Amino acid sequence: MSSSIWQVLVNKGHWAIMKAVGVACGKVSDFLAAKVVALNAMIATEGPNTWMTDIISPLAPLNMTATTYPRFDSDTGLISMNFDGRFMDVIEKAMEVPVNAADSIPREKKQKEQFFLHESTLNSLLFDLSDSYMPINVESEAISASLLQVFHEFAIAYGPDVQLSLGVKLSEDHNTNAIDLDTEKGIIFGSIEKESMTTILQFYCTNAKVTDDLAIVLEMNMQAYLDLAV
Repeated sequence: MSSSIWQVLVNKGHWAIMKAVGVACGKVSDFLAAKVVALNAMIATEGPNTWMTDIISPLAPLNMTATTYPRFDSDTGLISMNFDGRFMDVIEKAMEVPVNAADSIPREKKQKEQFFLHESTLNSLLFDLSDSYMPINVESEAISASLLQVFHEFAIAYGPDVQLSLGVKLSEDHNTNAIDLDTEKGIIFGSIEKESMTTILQFYCTNAKVTDDLAIVLEMNMQAYLDLAV
């Protein structure tokens, strides 16, 4: 098809094209104006939890509210911005992990863009997800048979036809650091000295008389190390 035919079609449909563009521009303008009004309202009434985002998951809203105003260092040319960085507990509708007291210290490296992740971010995420997804229930004939080989007392108490299932969850005490960042040991999950991460195992028994009867609860301290090299 020649360009002249295209030109004829454009000329005939010019009014419709311009009308559609005008309508679209009006809607975009109204949309942006509404967003600006909403943004100004949020700034005018800003509080400690104003800027929440569900960038990771709606079950783990992240607080990106600035805790201080941006700092400009004329000597180093460094711009420092600090955000809350904690995840809100969607069950309690509150920030259960306290804010880190210490500010990050920029390192004297050639790389100027430096990102610091505080312990409160990791701990609040862990506790938020544990509240939302735990206890985790584990049940199958194979698991029941394996557990009965180790804990044969259940068969004595509930009879030979007993079936075992297991519930796993973390302690509900959110006042301690379950995750510590250590410059020498790396990332520490739990601390035996601090008793900061308690794993709770719940054993449920089912037989002809009872269903999912909570037979015993075991609480164990957990400690693990993770090293990352970037």
